[in-house]
Amino acid sequence: MNKKIEVAFVLALLVLVSPVWVESDGYRFIAILLALIGMFLYSKAVEKPPMPVMGKVGALWAAFVVGYYIYVKLTHPDATGGSAEGIYLFPLLYPSIGYFLYVYRNAFDKIIWAFMIVSFCLLLASISPLDVIEKPLGTRIPILFHKNTIHASLGAAFILIASVFFFIWAWKLRPKRVRLAGLFLAASNVIMCLIGIYGSSSKGVWVSVGVLIFCWAIFSLVLPIRRIFKVAIAGIAICIGVGVFFFLPHITNEYVAGNIAGVLKIVQNVGSMDQFSMEALKATIDQSELPKNMTVRFHLWMKAVQIWLMNPVFGMGIYWENIWVQQSDDYNKFTLVHNGYLSVAMRFGLVGLLYYGALFIWVTRQIRICADRGIIDRLAYYFSFSILSLFLISILTNSNHRLAIGESFMIAFGAFGFACHYLCQKQNDKT
Repeated sequence: MNKKIEVAFVLALLVLVSPVWVESDGYRFIAILLALIGMFLYSKAVEKPPMPVMGKVGALWAAFVVGYYIYVKLTHPDATGGSAEGIYLFPLLYPSIGYFLYVYRNAFDKIIWAFMIVSFCLLLASISPLDVIEKPLGTRIPILFHKNTIHASLGAAFILIASVFFFIWAWKLRPKRVRLAGLFLAASNVIMCLIGIYGSSSKGVWVSVGVLIFCWAIFSLVLPIRRIFKVAIAGIAICIGVGVFFFLPHITNEYVAGNIAGVLKIVQNVGSMDQFSMEALKATIDQSELPKNMTVRFHLWMKAVQIWLMNPVFGMGIYWENIWVQQSDDYNKFTLVHNGYLSVAMRFGLVGLLYYGALFIWVTRQIRICADRGIIDRLAYYFSFSILSLFLISILTNSNHRLAIGESFMIAFGAFGFACHYLCQKQNDKT
């Protein structure tokens, strides 16, 4: 690969993952371009790896989505068309972008370094530690370049996880000056991300990161590195844990404890009902003394469940929004369900949930197989598992899957899984 192609490859992938730093639609255009290039390269290849079953399933899924759109429009001419429905066609891009990554796999080291350097520069440019220290606890301090501090804090969490694993990877680099540069970059990004997430006051992201501490503690025991470094990684996890559960009491007291107490009260009241009804459940939620944000979310989730249950197998397609608006309550102004699972279920029911569940399991398995065979560094598997866990936890209380950062993650994650599959196929051909 000549220098110009190498630079273009790095820049293209940086744009693909750019929603981590800034909210824009640039990643969509670059994803389509990479998919087209991948298809062209595949058509010209002498030895073509066979399309995996999941690639064919993805094509069937896209056909189902388009067909269901048409069916709903024909049966419900008044359908408004839903909201951000095109994102469910993105799985069509995964195999060809994956092939693009497979062809230019030798430049992966450069994209990793570029990601860390860009993250360092943009974190440094956007974070003001003095503002974080001086302003009252709970005040949202801008971080990175997003339209919403909650989205930005999720981006910082992605960078945080990447930096932890980059730190482990950099520990093995030679010569010494390269290793020190990598360790400095990673440590700096971890510190800035923690400051940024703290300053943005995104309780949900802190809780998500706190859950991942358990994963990191496990990783510190099984990673193939020196014992002293295992202790260091465990120490990082413990420090973050202390920050989450002790230095941020407003999270544990007002958010976690308040939500747990409220949910328990709801469960208790539902159990004592003589006759269950949605209206009674709504009244119970309002009386549960949940934090305001969670009260709103519970009402939105109830609306989503009601729509899903109208057609639990296939969902309501693009007609969900019409039903949503017709439901008379104080929450019609919100079109985001604030739950990725229910957002899919409303549209495509169990079929949609099963497809995405199978997709994520398949991708994770391909990365695991590739790592087990020694084709890629095992850290890539641990990193992928961690970042997928963060994403799946975050969409429990937010619709991040349909935001720029979530769409970008799913494209990159899915494509990497296909790239790993092609790598395994190449190894099988050699043996």
